[in-house]
Amino acid sequence: MKYRSPHAMALCLAFAPMLAAGAPVGASALASDAPSSAAASTTAAPAGETVAKMPFLGGFLRESRIVYPLEIDGWTAIGEHLYDDQQYGVSVRYADGKREDRWIDVFFYPAGVLDEEDFGEAARNEVEILRLSARPGGYDSVELGELQRLALPVRERNRSSEAKPGDVYYSLDMEHRREGRTMSSAMVLLLDRLYFVKGRFSVDVGKGSRRHARERLERFMVELRAATSIASTGDCWMPLPIEQLPPDAPAPADAAMASESGGVRSYLVRDRVVSTVVDDPQAELLMMAGMTMRNRIFPGCEPAEGLNPLVPEGKREIRLEYRALEAVEPGSVRPLRTRKAGLG
Repeated sequence: MKYRSPHAMALCLAFAPMLAAGAPVGASALASDAPSSAAASTTAAPAGETVAKMPFLGGFLRESRIVYPLEIDGWTAIGEHLYDDQQYGVSVRYADGKREDRWIDVFFYPAGVLDEEDFGEAARNEVEILRLSARPGGYDSVELGELQRLALPVRERNRSSEAKPGDVYYSLDMEHRREGRTMSSAMVLLLDRLYFVKGRFSVDVGKGSRRHARERLERFMVELRAATSIASTGDCWMPLPIEQLPPDAPAPADAAMASESGGVRSYLVRDRVVSTVVDDPQAELLMMAGMTMRNRIFPGCEPAEGLNPLVPEGKREIRLEYRALEAVEPGSVRPLRTRKAGLG
């Protein structure tokens, strides 16, 4: 089966107005700058297994911690905004230290595990949402460039030999006009550890071209990704059970992998690990190998007891807690806790 996020394009359009280019974070603005639904985010169930249906938020994802840099190449983080609807996540605004009229807004919102086709559809839906933003209450006019699919630098790609959707990102330049002001603008969409990370940047057309805006935002977002960590817990963590094996028991006939060291015997079978010592490190290694073989490991998902990232000097942590939608009362807002580092 698939786990589906609550994102829906109709919901995104109904979300307007939200964040407009040129408006402070949290101020009334345009849906085209808000975290959008993109495509419905999905996670494939472990191959060959039956998985009970679970909600995406509050089930598959229950808590996330995002540690992001306070400064990137002359841009300084000046504010955060938590959206009332938990599916829209949180945004961070970076201001240009040299020009007070320039900033970049970055949006972190849940995606799930997407394949390459899903990610491409998500990016195309972002473009369609921007196209539809030329309407009453939105932009007076919008001229969109071509959506570009770009590869991340090799050092930033997934370390496994298998290519992943998160090894690429999507970029778009545009020009929009509102209230007599024409802006060169850009949008970049990343897929990183179960999250969409979207950047928006605009500059007066007389001070920068569309290409300038796009290339500047691309550099910023690639650097941001490299300096940001995202870790989540929930039912996305699917460990195999480790069961006791009697010391005199024979090796299981259906064992896919085995480890014998120091008198301890451990075996990976179809849906579990059996070991003569259940807390032996080799048994845990076999469990991780089995999770990988059975598609039970998702990038960015960790066991709950391990979710305590360090916050180095010059970075800041955002903690997001999710509840299943049916458990969220109308008008309620989930808690967001931040921890400062190096700010005094």
